[in-house]
Amino acid sequence: MKCIASFVLLTLNLIATALAATLITSYKNSDSFIYDLYNDNTATLTRTTTTSFEQFTVPANVNYKGKNYKVTKIAGYAFQNVKVKKVSINSSNSNLTIQKNAFNGVKNLKEFNFNSKNTKPEIDAFKGAPENVLFKGTYVKNAFDYTVKKYLNKWSLPVGKNYSNISEYDRLKDLFTLAKKMQQTFRNDGTGTYKEYPAAVLYLGKGSRGGVARLYKAFANMMGVSADEVLVGCDQINFCWSYVKADLYDGRKVWRVADLSQYIDSSEEMSIAYFQRESYFISNTLERYYVYDIYDLNPENFVVKFDMFLGNDNQPTSYNFSYWINKRGGNSELERTYGYNNHYY
Repeated sequence: MKCIASFVLLTLNLIATALAATLITSYKNSDSFIYDLYNDNTATLTRTTTTSFEQFTVPANVNYKGKNYKVTKIAGYAFQNVKVKKVSINSSNSNLTIQKNAFNGVKNLKEFNFNSKNTKPEIDAFKGAPENVLFKGTYVKNAFDYTVKKYLNKWSLPVGKNYSNISEYDRLKDLFTLAKKMQQTFRNDGTGTYKEYPAAVLYLGKGSRGGVARLYKAFANMMGVSADEVLVGCDQINFCWSYVKADLYDGRKVWRVADLSQYIDSSEEMSIAYFQRESYFISNTLERYYVYDIYDLNPENFVVKFDMFLGNDNQPTSYNFSYWINKRGGNSELERTYGYNNHYY
């Protein structure tokens, strides 16, 4: 059996080697960008000899000696030390991978446009980019979803799981694991020009509580959790969190708070107490956060937000939370306060 396995592995390696594209040459085009050209008619943008651009569009193709090569990759550190305010992907580009560290060290970048449907930013593609980049474009959601899936695969979390056939404990365990992985990966420090934008948090690695909560919702929905069972909650003052609809008692789902700023030990696999009752969250987090007691923390004033891609929205969309529940045929008081009083969470 060992011999057969070794033979199969060797065969696969030989096939992979045979199929791998071979570098033909490196070519500098009129924009002073250098591309590696391969025998499968593809090109990788690798670097530039000019260090300052007002704006740059990554082309769909480059032409070398009368032959077109399809631009399929932006290599790591391709924009290091390059000053450029705006970068766009040509809408005709049908398949572009932005590799890890592609924009590490880029300077002055303020806007990145995903104008191509099949642009695939790898994890850490924008690591080391300035904190004031606006990620936008017709296909920003396509790119965003691609990277979200890459993270979920890295974290061994599901994509598109059918949670209707899963125990509520296992569903909440996945949501708890997601919170822990996000806490280990993204900084909740309230910095960045577009700190409320989940795309900015995803690609730049930090943002506000609102941005992190929006990103948590996006991850949870991609995992397969219903869009109506993970929400972004805010107090309309400064603090945001995640609402998770959870059944912790007797088959009835009620709204709980998952606060991603609450520390989770890396060795902890699951904690039901992490999903807090709203009243407990108010008294033990919000009231301590607003130490001078000058704000009205009445939960009837709390809102839920649905503006996921703020770069493409003129105005954010939000609803009073009680109004949203009641409008959908629920009972705000029961859905937010129901539970045994002797359970602190």
